[in-house]
Amino acid sequence: MSPKNDGSRFQLRSAADGPKGPLRRILHAYGRPYRRLTALAVIASVLFPALAVLPPYLLQVAIDAVLLEQRPFSVAGQSPDWISEDRTAQLVVITVLLVTVVGAAAVTSAVSTLAWGRVAQRIQHDIRTASYRALQERPLASIHGEQRGQLLSVLSNDVDELDRLLRRGGKESIELVVRLLGVTCVLFVLHWQLALVALAVIPPTVLLTGWFFSRIRPIHRAIRQQIGRLNARIENNLDGITTIKTYGTTDREARRIKEGSRRVFRAKWQAAVWNAGVFPAIGFVNAVGFSVMLLLGGFWIVNGPPFPGAAPLTVGTLVAFLVYNHQLRDPLIDVGAVVNTYVELMAAMERISRLDVEPPEVSPSPRDMNRCLASGPVELDRVSFGYRADQPVIDGIDAQFPGTSMIGIVGPSGSGKTTLARLLVRYYDPDRGEIRIAGENISEVSRQTFRESVAMVAQQAHILPETVRANVAYGCDADEAEIRAALEAAGAANFVAELPDGLDTPVGQGGVALSGGQRQRIALARAIAHDARILILDEATSDVDPDVEVRLRRTFRRLGRERLVIVISHRLSTVRPADKIFVLSDGTFVESGDHDELIATQGDYARMWAQQIGKAETTSPIIGNQRRE
Repeated sequence: MSPKNDGSRFQLRSAADGPKGPLRRILHAYGRPYRRLTALAVIASVLFPALAVLPPYLLQVAIDAVLLEQRPFSVAGQSPDWISEDRTAQLVVITVLLVTVVGAAAVTSAVSTLAWGRVAQRIQHDIRTASYRALQERPLASIHGEQRGQLLSVLSNDVDELDRLLRRGGKESIELVVRLLGVTCVLFVLHWQLALVALAVIPPTVLLTGWFFSRIRPIHRAIRQQIGRLNARIENNLDGITTIKTYGTTDREARRIKEGSRRVFRAKWQAAVWNAGVFPAIGFVNAVGFSVMLLLGGFWIVNGPPFPGAAPLTVGTLVAFLVYNHQLRDPLIDVGAVVNTYVELMAAMERISRLDVEPPEVSPSPRDMNRCLASGPVELDRVSFGYRADQPVIDGIDAQFPGTSMIGIVGPSGSGKTTLARLLVRYYDPDRGEIRIAGENISEVSRQTFRESVAMVAQQAHILPETVRANVAYGCDADEAEIRAALEAAGAANFVAELPDGLDTPVGQGGVALSGGQRQRIALARAIAHDARILILDEATSDVDPDVEVRLRRTFRRLGRERLVIVISHRLSTVRPADKIFVLSDGTFVESGDHDELIATQGDYARMWAQQIGKAETTSPIIGNQRRE
């Protein structure tokens, strides 16, 4: 199936069925929708240098046939009857031809530039959106294992390299080849012996370019890596600027950024040194060829052919050769520039293609497309999971949560609460065992389908840099009445009403205009507006005031009459009204029951409750477990 031009259905892995190599694979996949436009660009890129080759030839005709009258007047071996033998008329004909050719070359150059620019921008857009889509489809484990700055560098800097490829690598490489072939053909037609001298500069230029290619490629790869690391460090520091200022480490972080920037500088400087040496060397080789041609051509004209069998040389032919030598200079220098561009692009394409190395999350099967999960109990059947194979975080959990209830999950720090929440929302799948909803194994359903039935609020609430309205309606397109009802249920209606523009108040990057508790309540309102069958709250009220928490407990209890509400909290008062409370320790449930039952057993929950209200020893058998979250 061919990709759509809007990029909405592009997948990087669709390129894997095409040619080998990241560059060819990507262009094969994404260039197909623009075949006609690319064909126009290629045709224009062929015509422009082909036309640009003609003016020196017309100059040779004007000098030899019109000005010096050393041969009969003819163009490309033709002298039509309608051309007058008057030298002035012949000069006018040559001038008209010259202006026509130059004008046509200008038009084809403009068409080539516009067509390549359009193709480049379209493919760049498609690959950027497809790269982001591929990144979203990767499992969270692979995303968490990489620095965000590196990923941002791929999506911005590396994708931008495509523009250089198609504008310079595509357009200029075609023009370069056509110009070289055209000039070579014309030189041999004009004077094949002198052509051998003129073209003698090409072999050393090719060797020099090949040597340059082998040296510059690892340098550009290192530049990309260093830029990605620097971006990651800068982004991390901006995210943690409060911590940096609090602990007085601004100077240390500035030194680390300086060192990262210095590494980028060194890598770029190394590339600049190579460029500074190679390109002048290519120009020097060409200049030597020009000088030798001028000396030999002048000797040829003044003293006659230098060896037996050599053809005479005219002034017009020598002038044409010298002009063609100048035309060859830029293409030969551009060989190095095109190689340089290609090397940089290959490094970028390798990084883009690596976005799709990780297998994607389970794609929707045909049965998932128009189907939602049925409401029902959630069952955990011998569920085990670990971020590393030799270190389980969740270890053989068995439990059943009724489809309409409020469930509390508590435990000390490191017991696995957050990991369990990630399993319930399918950020990860269990290593062993099953999680079932209404008897159906959730790992056999696409994540997209599953997440339409689940909403989660984490302790660190993600807030969009938009308005309150946009944050609450995100993902569900709730109307104003539903937004206000969700805010009311989340205990956020009062403070939102006091904001300068109410629902339409911008909250800033990451919700900087809001307090921690306000951000949590906005995120909770978003989850409530989503109206999911399962609502998972992972320390979602840790930053709210006690009086707000009391109100939220009533909200959770009410919501539990209509759906499954799972409240994970270290604050036991939050889960006290739950229908059933599970105590998690060392990755497994050690107790379960309602609040009164657990207090009566005098177990871990009772000791934790006593500690929180100040009526027990400060130590507990379940305190100090290895951190698991």
